[in-house]
Amino acid sequence: MSFGTKVKVALRDNGVLICLAVLALISRVFLMTISLGEVDSGNFCNALKYGYEISLFRPHAPGYPIFIFMAWPLYLITSDCITSLALVSAILGSLVIIPFYLLLKDIGGKLIGLIGSLALIANPLHWSFSEAMLSDVPSTFFVVLSAYLIYRGRSSDWSFLFGSAFMSIAIGVRPANVCIVLLLIVPLILRWRDENAFPKLLVFKAVGMFAAVSSFWFFPAVLLGSDGLFSYFAALEKQWLNAVAVGDISQLGNPWIIQLVYRIERFALGYLVVYPWTGSDIKSVVSLLLCTPIILGFIGFICAWKRNQSDHIFIIVWLITIIYPICTIHFLPRYGIPYIPVFLIAVLVGYKYLWSLFRMHRGSMELLFLLVLDTVLILYLIKLQEPVGSFEVNPPAEPIYIGLLFLLFLTTTVITRVRFQHWYRLGDNLTIYGGGLSHRLSQFKYFAVVLVVPYVIVGYTNASVAHSMNSPGYQLVLDVTRQYSPEEAVVCWDNQTHS
Repeated sequence: MSFGTKVKVALRDNGVLICLAVLALISRVFLMTISLGEVDSGNFCNALKYGYEISLFRPHAPGYPIFIFMAWPLYLITSDCITSLALVSAILGSLVIIPFYLLLKDIGGKLIGLIGSLALIANPLHWSFSEAMLSDVPSTFFVVLSAYLIYRGRSSDWSFLFGSAFMSIAIGVRPANVCIVLLLIVPLILRWRDENAFPKLLVFKAVGMFAAVSSFWFFPAVLLGSDGLFSYFAALEKQWLNAVAVGDISQLGNPWIIQLVYRIERFALGYLVVYPWTGSDIKSVVSLLLCTPIILGFIGFICAWKRNQSDHIFIIVWLITIIYPICTIHFLPRYGIPYIPVFLIAVLVGYKYLWSLFRMHRGSMELLFLLVLDTVLILYLIKLQEPVGSFEVNPPAEPIYIGLLFLLFLTTTVITRVRFQHWYRLGDNLTIYGGGLSHRLSQFKYFAVVLVVPYVIVGYTNASVAHSMNSPGYQLVLDVTRQYSPEEAVVCWDNQTHS
């Protein structure tokens, strides 16, 4: 086969993936931010302009070394820290579609992969931060890439090893991703279950690979960004005590256990449902409608989840790791960005199972009633409780009916799962790719694409703001610079309170 023929075959086989990647790239690169956003982006910018020094908040500990190292060559070319950092976010925020599509296609098929990829491209929160000078979206690329390789590592040693390596890189880009290391356990447990032998040699190789890759970014970060290990860990301890520990669950009021449950509920809805799909905390009818399809699909996944289904285990373990940011630090919407892909996968898998159940017809009206009731309950919960705010630690005092709504939602979910668990098993082999369903499948495809349109509108509206006007903080800097000379005044910024 000639080279030209191989190229044609590759383009034909990967045409959809190439089109998705190009679409994502266009949507991101041409809407990059034109100004500094929050203080962390200013710290990253200072690291490029004045030198990488963690103790001087350029940037703050733990240093985000790989994010800075990726932006450095671009800064040497452009001499513009805003463009350099934003370009890293835009490119990796586009390329994340490649491993995401491949992973979703392996789990749910080509149609689910296509719909999910379009939804991720249009996701308002991911889209907005794909143009920002922050490490959240770049780290998400490496999280999803490592997750895809780890998923394939169930049957491939090399995939698992490379997944371990990219997991280290994900941590080097944004150290908060350290909790997602838990995902590495899934292929090992599944292999142990299926082969009746624990892969000890593979674990030894993976640990070596992870350690080797980690050393390539950790020690340069220590040597370039501090005066040595003691200085680095001192800066790390200072940052943890001043910015992280003050927002962890040990700071919750009494009764502690109720406050903990309430915080988990509020933060989870904020990270996975409200902010990602509406782009704000405004609880209008439009916002609630945007949340509705996401909630419905996730309920479908919870009702369909089976402990002996390897895909379900993989998804739920990845999703559970969100407990780490929920419990250890205050709330910021962008902290949930690395979990948007796996939540979207769960939603689409839920729809796949719901589709198979409704095709069976029997009991479909009862199922529809319970799903609608469950969705309405969680929508009322979102509507009636105070929106979770940036830097929130302790949940605000709420009326008792908020807790009752949450309990009713959990009860209805359990009832739905128990009532239709048998039908889920029967419908396991009924997928949306069944024979004789080409017309219905076509209708489902077009319906799903149309459903993505509202998120495209919201996403574009939010993402285009940073490209068309300066952020309030950056505008303040410009105004102060114009009105005061450096000889007459010194402007200070509090890195801990972001003010």
